[in-house]
Amino acid sequence: MRIILSVFLLVLSASQGLGAEETPRTKISVYYESLCGDSRRFIKNQLYPLMRSPIGKYVDLELVPYGKATTSGSNGNYEFSCQHGEPECLGNRVHSCALSKLTKSQALDFVHCSMASSYPPEAGQECSNQLNLDFDPIKTCSTSKDGDELLATNGRKTHGLSPKLYFVPWIVFDGKWSEELMERSLQNLRTVVCEKIGEDLCSETTENRGSRRVRRRITTLNRRRRIHK
Repeated sequence: MRIILSVFLLVLSASQGLGAEETPRTKISVYYESLCGDSRRFIKNQLYPLMRSPIGKYVDLELVPYGKATTSGSNGNYEFSCQHGEPECLGNRVHSCALSKLTKSQALDFVHCSMASSYPPEAGQECSNQLNLDFDPIKTCSTSKDGDELLATNGRKTHGLSPKLYFVPWIVFDGKWSEELMERSLQNLRTVVCEKIGEDLCSETTENRGSRRVRRRITTLNRRRRIHK
C-alpha cells in the first residue's frame, strides 16, 4: 500500500510540475521614429504582421517612439530636437500619448496605421476614425505637458541604452541588444522570434493556422456543392 501511495504521489508531483511549466515568451523593445523610413518599413512589414499572427501571443512588445532625438529642459519644461524636424517630434508625441491612453492592442493598431500612412504626424485623426477610437484624449495629450513628459521619459529610456543607439529602429530582445539579431529582424523578424520561443511552438501555430484555412476552404466548397445541387 505504501509503495502504491508513493508511486501515486510521485506521478502527481510530476504532472503538477509539467502543468506549472511556463510557455516560452520573448520581449521585443523597438526604439523608433515616426518619420524614419526604416522604422516605418519594419513596423509595417515585419512587426505588425508578426504581432497579429498566432505567434504574437508569445511576444511582450514595448514601443518607444523617440530615436535619435535630443531633450533639453526639466520639470515639465522640455524642448525636443528630432532627426527629421519638428513634425517628427509631433508624431513621436502622438505615438507616446496613444501608447499611454489606449490598450496595448489598440495602440499597436494605431501605431501601425499611422506608420503605414503617407504622413504619420498627421494621421492620428484618420487612423482613429478607421479604428473606431476616440482621438480627442490623444490629441489633447500630444499638445500638453503630459505629452512632453511622456516623450521625455522615452528619451531617458533611449539615452540609457547600452550600447548607445546609432540606428533606427533599434531592436532589443529580452533586454539584451545584439547587432546580428537586429539586422536579421529587419529582414525576417519571425525567424528570430521562433528561435527565441522555440521552433516547435512556431510550427504548431503555423500548422494550426493552416488547418483552419483548410477547414474554411472545405466548408466553402461544401456550401457551393449544396447550392448547385
